Amino acid sequence: MATQSVIVDDGTGLDVEQVGEGHPLIALHGLGGDRSQPLRLLTGLPARLVAPDLRGHGVVHRIPADDEYTFERLEHDLRCLLSALGLDDPLNIVGFSMGAGVALRYAITHPTHIHRLVLVRPAWTCTVCPENLKIFPLISGLLRTSGSADPYVRLAASGEYRAIARVSPAVAASLAGQLDQPRARTLAARLDRMPRSVPYQNPKELGGVSAPTLVLAVEDDPVHPTSVARDLTGGLPDATMATIPNTNDLVGYRSGLIAAVSTFLGER
Repeated sequence: MATQSVIVDDGTGLDVEQVGEGHPLIALHGLGGDRSQPLRLLTGLPARLVAPDLRGHGVVHRIPADDEYTFERLEHDLRCLLSALGLDDPLNIVGFSMGAGVALRYAITHPTHIHRLVLVRPAWTCTVCPENLKIFPLISGLLRTSGSADPYVRLAASGEYRAIARVSPAVAASLAGQLDQPRARTLAARLDRMPRSVPYQNPKELGGVSAPTLVLAVEDDPVHPTSVARDLTGGLPDATMATIPNTNDLVGYRSGLIAAVSTFLGER
């Protein structure tokens, strides 16, 4: 297990951890998470996992300005990081939620650099701040304005949160966990700005992705609706969609994820 800090072109340091042996598999975490998320879920795959903390996440060496929270900036960071690590060959990339958006953006802008692409629980399309993502700006607002009021109480009282909790207690718990993240108040802008960014502007851009793509959807997840997975699968030239257990069953979710990714990456 090796961790290092890579300095990208604007001087921002991004920590990246590599685990395992074999062909590199770039693993990108979700909004408000860090590199431990994909490492926890994917360790055991026959690959060398390369998992960075994306800008404004994980070990944060510099607080980003609000306008740095865009898919364009995160994709550019990824490009700088891969170059610094000497990972220039066509690569396998797996992204979770927001990380799926970053991976997709990279595949659109650098199609020949991707060998195989895996999008897990995608939540972003070309729509700015769609209904499924509106809970994040709400949480951002609570972090910035709660003052002495308990943000957990205010979140639990919101109609948006209650609606999600009725469908998926696991997703609701994950959202409440955003309030516990290190430096959550200082980094609250990421929850407001990223839902307002998009990985592509027009569905026609998806046609430029040449890599075989696996889109992994889950049922009963209001933040990661299957409609997003279906839209991406329909727009990408060589995409297959599969459904795995949702995060209410963490054991089933991880085993389904490992099996699907392992089979897909093993195909020739």
